[in-house]
Amino acid sequence: MLHSRLSTDPLTDPHGYELLFGTVLALPTAAIVAVAAPFVVEPGPSRIRLAKIVVTVLIALTALPVVALLTA
Repeated sequence: MLHSRLSTDPLTDPHGYELLFGTVLALPTAAIVAVAAPFVVEPGPSRIRLAKIVVTVLIALTALPVVALLTA
């Protein structure tokens, strides 16, 4: 899916089917990971620390493209 998104050759995936099927496969996978992820680390300080790190990274990964878009 990443190869189709970053390709400059229009004949690689001219109709975007790779992106469509990749998205359809990514959504249930993300749902399974979101449900299973809290059970990976046992409750306690380590889970709170992990949650803070993950939330910080997600906010940064979301904010950086928005800032880049607004400053361009």
